[in-house]
Amino acid sequence: MLVRGAYLQLLPNPKLEKIKTRQFSKIVQLSSRRGDILDRSGQEMAISVTTYSLFADPKIIKDPYSTAKRLSRFFDIPFKSIYSKIKNKKRRFVWIQRRLDEKTYKKIQKWDIRGLAFKEEFSRVYPHTQLAAHTLGFVGNEQQGLSGLEREYQSVLSGDGKRIHVQRDARGRPLVEDGHIFAQTPEGSDIYLTIDKELQFWVEKELRQAVEKHQAKAAWAVVLNPENSEILSMASYPVFDANKGARSKGSKMRNKVIHDVYEVGSVMKAFTIAGALKHNVVEPNTKINTENGVFRIGKRKITEADSKHNFKELTVSEVLSYSSNVGTSKIALLMTDSVLYQTLQEFGFTEKTGVDLSGEGKGLLSKPPWRDHLTANISFGQGVAVTALQLANAYAAIANGGVLHQPYLIKEIRDIDKGEVIRTEKKAIRRVLSEGNAKLMKMMLSQVVAEGGSGYTARIDGFPVAGKTGTAQRVNPDGRGYLKGAYISNFVGFVPANDPQYVIYVAIDTPKNGYYATTVAAPVFRNIAHFALRKQGATPVYMSDGNIIKSSRETAEPKDIAVKKVNLNTWKAVAEPLQKVPSLKGLTLSEVLRTLHGQDVDLHIQGRGKVAKSQPGAGELLGKNRKLKLRLSE
Repeated sequence: MLVRGAYLQLLPNPKLEKIKTRQFSKIVQLSSRRGDILDRSGQEMAISVTTYSLFADPKIIKDPYSTAKRLSRFFDIPFKSIYSKIKNKKRRFVWIQRRLDEKTYKKIQKWDIRGLAFKEEFSRVYPHTQLAAHTLGFVGNEQQGLSGLEREYQSVLSGDGKRIHVQRDARGRPLVEDGHIFAQTPEGSDIYLTIDKELQFWVEKELRQAVEKHQAKAAWAVVLNPENSEILSMASYPVFDANKGARSKGSKMRNKVIHDVYEVGSVMKAFTIAGALKHNVVEPNTKINTENGVFRIGKRKITEADSKHNFKELTVSEVLSYSSNVGTSKIALLMTDSVLYQTLQEFGFTEKTGVDLSGEGKGLLSKPPWRDHLTANISFGQGVAVTALQLANAYAAIANGGVLHQPYLIKEIRDIDKGEVIRTEKKAIRRVLSEGNAKLMKMMLSQVVAEGGSGYTARIDGFPVAGKTGTAQRVNPDGRGYLKGAYISNFVGFVPANDPQYVIYVAIDTPKNGYYATTVAAPVFRNIAHFALRKQGATPVYMSDGNIIKSSRETAEPKDIAVKKVNLNTWKAVAEPLQKVPSLKGLTLSEVLRTLHGQDVDLHIQGRGKVAKSQPGAGELLGKNRKLKLRLSE
């Protein structure tokens, strides 16, 4: 017996080792603490909190029947489902209920039932429920990412899981301390977003109110920093509660900013004109014969969206400002289909933007050759489909001086265990416009929002705005043509126009109380832009032509259209130079700016509200320095 005992104890025996492992230990997979997702300033948007998961060892539960009864009543779940788990004495580990709060844990712990124990686990919580839900995504029961950033960065957030052995004593009882299994849990990496939580909240509020006001089907918006295309806000409505994401269904789950591809209408005119400037086809003051609002191409005809726009002749700048379909079509035909296609391609409309989130659409644009009527249609946004992010990013290229960047959502990733920080650097894709042409486009787009322009309702007192309206018919998803009475009203622009800080795109899907972008989407843009500027602490500015255009440019005269060359400094009529200070008392800041527009005045503004006093006073001569101080009061 001594020899046999020594043999069993000292010499390895694979068969006995397996029996020992099966009888005296149990391997349990412990998940890492999932990393947090935070906004750009470190405010929590998705966090992991400690919970308590209840498990049982059926072999050592003395009375499975009464234990199952008690658990069934407590958790309000069928008795049979619990009893079937714990009545089998051959089983050593079964889950009863996962991720319980501390209050529940303490109640069950007081029962002091041998065979019941707890394991600490982590549960995903979205403190702001619906905020940025489409971007954040959600996780499943096992804390695996199922959508959005949670899925895209699953390996980064989850970290490395850990397998532990739960030891048993000679009678098979788990060796646990106070009903817990303690383990050194590895940490997933934290992700800091480019999203601004406060701006995101405001954008979602504005979208919800717009949908309710106009009885629309949906709405979406995106806000970019034009200098690097970091995404400051990305929102879709309807929205869902990320805490209940696995139980949500339907269209409310779609991130419409990157998933949906659709025609956007007149907001595309800016790129047609930008391409024409780049290839020396036209200048801002080139006059186009707009045919009194009806332009025939073979058997087809191009008409203006607004029947009142029956202009005989418009400059290129006015074509954009009044959103003339006829004028834009003629410019596109002068460019030729290949040049127009190349322009749209350079602005990124035939490829994905490369944003760090899956499911992105790349748009729809057929390759030339095109028939003339298709070239005309594409020039003003029909026959070409894009995503909201593509469009906003293309406008960001105009705003920043002509460079297209790759949009991104991840500001940095912090690996807590390793102490490493990985920061996202801006990535320039290509230059699409020269700085001079970009400045011309900024000036022309600012005229769209000026009085008389199609985007007048997007203006913001004290801040120059540049942008473009678009009202596009909804394509019939079940056949050819368009849905009757279904439109997408959208507006895209940047503020301030002279020094862009924000590019904002807004779309309202199928509004019922009016559908023109100037009355539906532009006011939403204005409200979002005003909040962003106010949050930033931006001060009102005075903009003249010289803020954007520093010099004139010479180009070859295009054929087949009447050209009137003028110095860009006299592009707009300028009033006689002021010698005396006009009466400004009682005027709002926007009214002051319109009164002084085009004047060589060094304007200094203090306070808020209407003008209480000017220095020099009304009627006094402006000095040689032409300095005018205004004090505003509520």
